[in-house]
Amino acid sequence: MTTFKKRLCLAGVALAALSIGLEAQARSVTVIQDQARRDFNVPAGPLSQTALTLSDQAGVQLVFDAGASSGVRGGAVRGSLTVDQAMDQLLAGTGLSWRYLREGVVTIEAAVQAGSVNGERVLGPVRVEGLTGTSRQGRTSGPVAFAETDSGITEDRDTYAAPRASIGVKSERDRTDIPQTVSVITRAELDDRRVDSLDEALQQAPGLTTRDLGRNTLAFTSRAFVVDAVSIDGGAALPRTQGGSVFSPDLSAFDRVELIRGPDGLFRGFGSPGGTINLVRKLATRDPRSTAVFSAERYGGYRAEIDISRPLRTESFLGLRTVAFVDREGFFNSPGSYDTSGVFATATYEPLPSVRFTGGASFSASTTEQPPLLVSRFEDGTELPFPRDENFASDWSSAEQDSLEFFANASFRHSRAFNVEARLSRREVDKGLSKNSLLFGPVNPITGEYQFYGSTFSPPEQQTQNLIDLFVSGLLGSTWQIEYTVGGNYSRSYYDRSPIYYDSDAIYFPGGPLPADLNFRRFDPNDIPEPQEQGPLFIDVPLDEVRQTGLYGYARVASPFGLKVSLGGRVSDYRTVRRDRQFGRDGTLLSDRLSNVRRTDSVFTPYAALQWDLSETLSSYLSYTDIFTDQSTLFDRSGNPLPPVEGDNFETGLKGNLTPSLTWSAALYRINLENQASFLPPPRNCRPTGTSSCAEAERSSLSQGIDIELSGALTEAWEISLSYVYNENRRDGGFTEAEQVRFETLEPRHNFKFATQYRTTLRGRPLSLGLNGRFRSEQYVEGSAGADYDPVTGFATRFIPFRFVEDAHAIVDGVAQWEFAPGATVQLNVDNLLDETYFQTVGDTSTGNAYGKPRSWSLTLRKRW
Repeated sequence: MTTFKKRLCLAGVALAALSIGLEAQARSVTVIQDQARRDFNVPAGPLSQTALTLSDQAGVQLVFDAGASSGVRGGAVRGSLTVDQAMDQLLAGTGLSWRYLREGVVTIEAAVQAGSVNGERVLGPVRVEGLTGTSRQGRTSGPVAFAETDSGITEDRDTYAAPRASIGVKSERDRTDIPQTVSVITRAELDDRRVDSLDEALQQAPGLTTRDLGRNTLAFTSRAFVVDAVSIDGGAALPRTQGGSVFSPDLSAFDRVELIRGPDGLFRGFGSPGGTINLVRKLATRDPRSTAVFSAERYGGYRAEIDISRPLRTESFLGLRTVAFVDREGFFNSPGSYDTSGVFATATYEPLPSVRFTGGASFSASTTEQPPLLVSRFEDGTELPFPRDENFASDWSSAEQDSLEFFANASFRHSRAFNVEARLSRREVDKGLSKNSLLFGPVNPITGEYQFYGSTFSPPEQQTQNLIDLFVSGLLGSTWQIEYTVGGNYSRSYYDRSPIYYDSDAIYFPGGPLPADLNFRRFDPNDIPEPQEQGPLFIDVPLDEVRQTGLYGYARVASPFGLKVSLGGRVSDYRTVRRDRQFGRDGTLLSDRLSNVRRTDSVFTPYAALQWDLSETLSSYLSYTDIFTDQSTLFDRSGNPLPPVEGDNFETGLKGNLTPSLTWSAALYRINLENQASFLPPPRNCRPTGTSSCAEAERSSLSQGIDIELSGALTEAWEISLSYVYNENRRDGGFTEAEQVRFETLEPRHNFKFATQYRTTLRGRPLSLGLNGRFRSEQYVEGSAGADYDPVTGFATRFIPFRFVEDAHAIVDGVAQWEFAPGATVQLNVDNLLDETYFQTVGDTSTGNAYGKPRSWSLTLRKRW
């Protein structure tokens, strides 16, 4: 499909959804409810508890929002009453009202709009529902509802508290009931920090370390390993980095970002040892709503966004939602920019209370002009003396990419004992020709000479990814309960590169001396020639296909005295195929041969966990996860695929709630790995493999440490999120004592992050003030730098040892938000308040060093109606 057709298709979907939604905005449905009397016995107490009790006794579905209803008490409900009379008694004196959404589904609403009146916070719409699952005491509640009745949804709650998550399990569960370290970045936190992309969210995420890979591309590590597995809506996961592109979608289409630190291969099928990211899409809402956003920032950036959701009918619910955005990000160290635009459309249909269908599509296009370059150092590791905003990007350097995705989910929830869900998606990525200038190699501090400058290019690439996930789950028993999940998933990734030939995969020119005063401002990056199409008659173009099929099963037995035992396992088949093709200059296929087929069958990865509820608000856990990650798309110096990563993860810890809206956790972890890939630096150190770099498998790696987190509301007016991670890693078995050193010296031993927001009033209107901060301890790099490269072989003829340290640093950001009119806010964000000069990423003497952004600001206007 051409780019024009893609944009036309998605624009049509968006406009259709918008027009139908606006037409249906005023529709309403009268629901006739059963007025039979029932015997009620609900004692007065917190609304979070009384509403669940009434839900069970009345046989109706409600939504439970623990954060929003904190501090609200429900009245006693006793006697032979209709549902209407029971709801009236429950909410008497609370300032809340209620109404039916459809038969069997009740919504509870505040008498006034959410916000702040006379300095006191007032609840917006609150819905309460009994959730299928096991509570801390093993109690089981009513049936599970859908869409907005999902209690994990965060966009309706102006809070950092996220008591529930779906990552680590297949359905939503209390975070304190998941036996691994789980973090959630809510919609409120994303908006407060003005986070628009997945990359930006992960920079703020607890326990993660950021790496700048150049060309406007970031990577992230956790517990000393790369976080490279991403799933959407809890489906099968795929690597975040695939081929020549990195998956970092705009977050306007998502409600929240979930992160599990440590492996999660049981359900996702991709056992990344560093962690897994799960993105949860926004859904069509049962009430009409719209949001418009416009922002401007330093360095010439701006953003415009519109989000419209409309219910078409409430009985047999049908709703549509459309999100569209245009975004430009300016670079502080380049005159270029990163431009993106996209549209997201989704529909939700519930023909029966137990059946839900969700489907939609999204399209995005991005263009990068003059992406900043990573810089080198002197041979001894000393920083080069140039300003952090120096530009080394040639004006012809650029890259572009389009992405089109279709998705469909179906859920059938027959009862608490039997539920069926299916999730399907297809993503197509068209990566255009990428051209970049290059500075590479350590600089001689005496002569001022550096090794190489020149240009590189990456040919166009097409990727297709298909995902299918189908599972059955349920809850059996009452006193002793068994929660089970059985299912399977399938993924197929297909990578094709265009038969375009330029003069070289990487054009290197001998380095030259720097000016005597080492002032890089005299260097003109536009002197580097742009690569031109030329070369021999034919070209090798690899074609890759990666398939994974897996069956998984999980069961958890919960005793009436708080002990829970979980056992699970996954059986996976992996298949990787590479074809080498030769094309002529006219595009004619000259040859097509199968060059590499690798298949790994019946790989079993076990999982086990033990949980103990020590009290109403405190639980302990111990979990074990096996690790297996296929690496057949990575190659060593000889062009052979790397063996799979294998290992295990142990984690033990405590989790609890200090209040209903304040959650904490503390964990000890230990990860043992074999064959972890270690990438070798360019240039020309690998035999032709169709990739730009090669790697080697580490013999044995050990990572262990402490992981602590606190998030939620300290008071009605004060939100907070704190995390601290301590990491110790080293090469382990198979090494001599001298070789047992840190294998990941760029993973800080101490990593602390915080975000806090305080709400008050200004001129009678809500005002919030906040600070965000990141602290990491020192990092160091040591090794040897190649020098005096042979112009024929491209290999270094001598090596120079180096060691340098990046000192510990702290970065603090600020935010202020004021609601100057009902539903209208103005927000000021200031990043790097103290204007700290630091390296966001530390590489080596050849390349890989990137300065962090100086003090910058953004101003955002947001209107909700």
